Amino acid sequence: MTIALEYIADGDSGRPLLLLWGGEPAEIEVLRRAIRNLADGRAESLAIHELHCVGPVGGVELFALRRKWSRGVVPRARAGSFDWILHGWQWDNVEGLLVPFAFRALSYPNGFQYLSQAGDIEVIVSRDGS
Repeated sequence: MTIALEYIADGDSGRPLLLLWGGEPAEIEVLRRAIRNLADGRAESLAIHELHCVGPVGGVELFALRRKWSRGVVPRARAGSFDWILHGWQWDNVEGLLVPFAFRALSYPNGFQYLSQAGDIEVIVSRDGS
């Protein structure tokens, strides 16, 4: 099972969202470690949709970018393609929010967590997509 990456134009809050859902704890751990590289400054960018553990739905692309400023998620010119722009300390926060999903014993079976609410598009991780 892979982590689905899905764009939802009208989320529950009335805002668009990018939803990362499903996946096994080991797959979430791969994502968490990749985000850790952004937080630590070992990487400046990450194509989340290209990780072997992520399956984009409908060709969605999500580029995580470490910058000196934060904008949250912003659309790129191509439909279904997004930049997620955060400062290093914010990537550290995102990485920490993924920990319970990487370790089944610490997570609720149907839990979810907002990873970013900055900008116009939210990012949520969910165990089952609901």
